[in-house]
Amino acid sequence: MFGHRWNRWDFAFTGAVLLLLVWQLFIPPALSVANDHDFEKILGHICYAPVETTQTPFFDYAVLHYAYDGDSCIDWPMRTTNEAAFAAGWWLNSTFHSQIDFDLRYMGIVYGLIFFAGFLTMQRALRRVPAKLSMIAQAAWIAVFCNAVYVPMFNTLYFDALSLATLTGALAAAAVTVLDRGARWYWFATAALWLALLAGSKGQHAPLALLCIPALWIAPRRFLAIRALGTVAIVACAWVSLTTMPRFYQGEATFNALFYRILPTLPEPRSYLAETKIPISWARYSGEVAFAEDVPLRDPDYEERFGEWFGPVQLIRLYFRHPSAAWIIARENLDEASMDRVRIRMAGVPHRLSNYEESQGKPPQAISHFFTVWPALKNAVFGARPLLYAFWIIAVIAAAWILAPRDPNLYLLLAIITTALAAEFAICMLDGADGGRHLTLFNALLDFLVCGDAVLAARRFLKPAATSDTGRSPS
Repeated sequence: MFGHRWNRWDFAFTGAVLLLLVWQLFIPPALSVANDHDFEKILGHICYAPVETTQTPFFDYAVLHYAYDGDSCIDWPMRTTNEAAFAAGWWLNSTFHSQIDFDLRYMGIVYGLIFFAGFLTMQRALRRVPAKLSMIAQAAWIAVFCNAVYVPMFNTLYFDALSLATLTGALAAAAVTVLDRGARWYWFATAALWLALLAGSKGQHAPLALLCIPALWIAPRRFLAIRALGTVAIVACAWVSLTTMPRFYQGEATFNALFYRILPTLPEPRSYLAETKIPISWARYSGEVAFAEDVPLRDPDYEERFGEWFGPVQLIRLYFRHPSAAWIIARENLDEASMDRVRIRMAGVPHRLSNYEESQGKPPQAISHFFTVWPALKNAVFGARPLLYAFWIIAVIAAAWILAPRDPNLYLLLAIITTALAAEFAICMLDGADGGRHLTLFNALLDFLVCGDAVLAARRFLKPAATSDTGRSPS
């Protein structure tokens, strides 16, 4: 028996989510996020590039229109579930817009619908709790996620767009399989589908989906075939996204961590390089990023070899030998994550990824503040205060554990989310330049837990009669 039936408040929240998505993604000025040299990894397969314009296509302004350019062909080897999303967007664009010009707003339709489906999954899951708690959960989620910090990502070709769009559905469906002892078969199938899409969206986020697999196996022995097939699908999607990630791509990330972040802080960088297979003469590149023209990684031979010299495993070993080096990266990532959205520092200059096209008359790297009450509050308190933000992370996690009712299954769910947060942050420790953008999903996961804290607090402080357990879920 459900805690409540679908009611007019659910209808109102559904309408609000749709309105906020449409307003930001399609009503002029349509919001997007400027390209940080990532869109080519998908568009390169079909040789598409920004439509010729006077505007800067990176950092300064977003570009919504792309066309064929024979010089822009890139055979990017990484395979992800984003390709399926792009195929859907390409079909919509070809059918309703043009077979020559590609408009990124058709990706907004695809990713926006996936994001909206995630909200509906969460809303359906919340029918297991009393109506007041459901209202608090939905209102908190809308305030946290339906703003210009997250939504413009859907009008892009960032791999993180699908990760973000699937996060809510994946967590909501996984929560039902853990907490509802009478969950039907379709909830296990739904959780597996969401988690498979998340696992395949980007290799960096595959561990998050893999960590959620135990959620499929907690309930009594039912629907074993669905759970087994779901587990295989999640593992397969994670395997594809992880194993097709090019080795030189990993090498660029570790180069940035070592040369751009760590070595410039040392009086004698050669001593660190002596512990690796990297030529000591490379110490002169201290302070450079892997993308700089004078860096040897621009040579394809060195690009491949550096991943063998100093890959993720070697960087982790360096952290264990020199904890101070790990703290340099951790502090930088905390500083980046504390901001309301991406801020990428190159050569000491902070860059914001613009939400606007140049034709909209905004200055370079202008960002939207639409419906950003919660992000603005967070940014005012924690922005550029890494230590304070670290305490906030710990407080959010601790509050969930303290407020949670005593239920082993709920504790398992919290353990999954806590471990996932640690994994997301740890993976960002392997990169020294793009930490801000790569921490987007970490912040989204933390914000999701903030919504959970709000519900758990309301459950404890509202009248017992209004929050008593009436459904099959213990919370």
